[in-house]
Amino acid sequence: MMGSLSSMRKSMSTPALFSILSPPLGGVKGASLSTYRELDQEGSSSEDDEYDDNDGFVRELEALADLEAKSTTKSTEINLQGLSNSSVIDSNGHQIFCWTENQKSLAKGAFYYGYIFLQIPGGRLSELLGTRLVLGTSTAVSTILTLLTPILAKWNVWILIVNRVIMGLVQGVLFPSINPMMIRWTSEDEHARFAALASMGGTFGTIFIYPVCGMILSAYDWQAVFYISGVVIALWVVAWFYLITDDPSQHRWITEEELRHIRHNRILSDVETRQKLPLCQILTNIPVIAIAFCSFSNDWGLYLLLTEGPNFMSNVLGKDIATIGFLSSLPYIGRFLMSQASSALVDHYVARPLIVSKLTIRRICFGLMTLSPALGLAIMGFITTDWGLCIAVMTLAFTLNGFNMPAYMNVVDVAPSFSGTVNGIVNGFGAGTGFVVPLITAAFTSENPSNPLGWRYVFLLATVIYGFAFCFYLFAGSAEPQRFNYIHAGPLAHNSDDLEGDGNENEIGNLIGGD
Repeated sequence: MMGSLSSMRKSMSTPALFSILSPPLGGVKGASLSTYRELDQEGSSSEDDEYDDNDGFVRELEALADLEAKSTTKSTEINLQGLSNSSVIDSNGHQIFCWTENQKSLAKGAFYYGYIFLQIPGGRLSELLGTRLVLGTSTAVSTILTLLTPILAKWNVWILIVNRVIMGLVQGVLFPSINPMMIRWTSEDEHARFAALASMGGTFGTIFIYPVCGMILSAYDWQAVFYISGVVIALWVVAWFYLITDDPSQHRWITEEELRHIRHNRILSDVETRQKLPLCQILTNIPVIAIAFCSFSNDWGLYLLLTEGPNFMSNVLGKDIATIGFLSSLPYIGRFLMSQASSALVDHYVARPLIVSKLTIRRICFGLMTLSPALGLAIMGFITTDWGLCIAVMTLAFTLNGFNMPAYMNVVDVAPSFSGTVNGIVNGFGAGTGFVVPLITAAFTSENPSNPLGWRYVFLLATVIYGFAFCFYLFAGSAEPQRFNYIHAGPLAHNSDDLEGDGNENEIGNLIGGD
């Protein structure tokens, strides 16, 4: 059972910790903001100047709740990943699961077969129905599937695989749901910090997975990991529906000052997010494709680190399970901390476009996000005899990959009206690597997993993918709203009060269809 610890991961986060790690979500006074923005023309200047940067409590709460969702639901994904790699032993020393290698590989990738399908619908539904309902419902279903996992695993491996596909399906809406809430709750100079805090739950869960799993497994059997996960997620669901609202004006704890700041400075109101969806124009838009390529390359490297990193450390570097558990968390610790720091830094300069252009900022972020792991993986393939140097290079490379959060804010730059949908497209394109990477790695390493040459080819392939993606973005990327944002747009709303009585209760089908 302990032999599976390198793959079994469980996350239980403490949101209060992140209010310390993340800067307060407050506006930067005097910032020059985009003209494509919601503005209340009456008295906005003098009132907003009185707003304290440290008064963004409710927005921090919304971001922390999103982080908790990613952290708790990520735990189920990786717990299942660990179970598919496991040789679980009962109290009598008998192996419970006698799965073939093909069944293990299929179970390992089954989550991602489902994960890719609801990316676009998840983003669009969040734009139309709100993040509260979409994300909350997804997480509630994940709770049920998590609690059923031990029963299904003992019943039949194929039933477990179906469970994993459904789990991936319902969790596919999580990341695309962030942007619609972010646009409703924050100003442009707060986007990266909100997204970094809300999106890094998966990374946070990975950081603390090993000690928590170790404590659970030492006190109970392997099934307890899933039952405890399910209970934690269920408690989060209750808190989510009690505390979170999509409309800032409806939140029970928001102050008049914070609400005024949000209304005066956010980019869009719900009027613009409820246009008909120009899907063909979005899918063929070159800047969107450039972001999608970067997402594909980034997810390729991250899934390589997540699913194959422990195997590399065990077979090539010769480390034991306990050491692997600690070493595997180092890149994620660095990546999480860098995402918070880089997001605060980028927000500072986005609010001051006269210093450096937004496109230059995005190019720098995408460059660090892609080229640092590209270089690090290439080096790792040639230094396998020095495990300490190898781990140091990997940690530094993926720490700098933490610039991914401010980089992905480029989605809001190019698609402010459809950021949830475009985020779903981008994330879905990258998610497909979740079941491709294990197959590619096996093709190079299956004959002799301890041969460094096979792993060198795996790492160099990832380097090439990273490099191509950045080069494409360098020439094709943009930081300006694209034409498809305006195809079906009406007049911009001046504040949230304009939503009253505007006929937003139209049929969802009429809003989704049509170009």
